Amino acid sequence: MPKPPRRIHSNVSLGPYEESDPENIVLRPLNNLHDVVRQMVYEVRNHESTIASLITWAETIDPNTYRKQVPWPRELVEAFDRYKHLVDMIGPRLTAFKEYENRTNKPTKVRNSPEVRMKRFELAIEWGRAAMSAAEGRIHVLVTYRNAYDNKRSIQTHIQQASDTLQSARAAVDAAGDNYRAYWRGMAAGKPRSSVLTSDTFSDGSD
Repeated sequence: MPKPPRRIHSNVSLGPYEESDPENIVLRPLNNLHDVVRQMVYEVRNHESTIASLITWAETIDPNTYRKQVPWPRELVEAFDRYKHLVDMIGPRLTAFKEYENRTNKPTKVRNSPEVRMKRFELAIEWGRAAMSAAEGRIHVLVTYRNAYDNKRSIQTHIQQASDTLQSARAAVDAAGDNYRAYWRGMAAGKPRSSVLTSDTFSDGSD
């Protein structure tokens, strides 16, 4: 007799009877998405610590003795171009999340449906990963090439930009977490797993 699917972890939103429901057992693999969110939260905090260290370092720079590295080595040029490309990828993914969020905001039964919440979760993760990659790329340049920029002010500006990009990643992770929890609330409430929602469903009708 085949073994039942292994449960990644129990969903606290479900009661004992719902836990034993075969459909909920099938859904259990979705719980690994919780681990995705937790890992991204850990990465954000780790990078925030690095940025704090960079801020402290930048304050110690003597503008009278600092010299920019000229010319840039090939590895630095490639790293710079790479993170600039990654930064350009954030906007479209943030826009995709915001547009879908706005389009599915009403009526309430649509906004709170598991399907919509899962799609929002997926879009938030895509946005978060793009922002995280861009922040990591910029931090890598700042940490590895301490003399890459023109002067102390330029270094501090790039540190702030790395921090801003990381905050975008944090906002995305927060949105993913909110929608993940809302997804499970919807499932626990027994909301029907409807067929594909059409654009007509997303009209601005009353709740």
